Amino acid sequence: MSCKNTQKGINWIRELLGLTTAMENPLTPVKNVREVWNKNLNQKVKEVLVQVKNEPPAWIPLETLLALQNAKNERTDQTHFSTSTN
Repeated sequence: MSCKNTQKGINWIRELLGLTTAMENPLTPVKNVREVWNKNLNQKVKEVLVQVKNEPPAWIPLETLLALQNAKNERTDQTHFSTSTN
């Protein structure tokens, strides 16, 4: 994947996660994007290279990253809802 395509993929993922340039964290965990063939699923899978802190970067499926982000948002929403109703 070329640098131009990599940046397009990263921008696409940032859009999916709702990150805009104004809100964007400069330490975003997505470092790179690739598409690989998964033998078990018998299909192409989009993977992202993530690094949250100082751990070695790891390739994970984009769907996993989105699920983690969704779970985090749901927890935040539940915490906000429970504290605002008391």
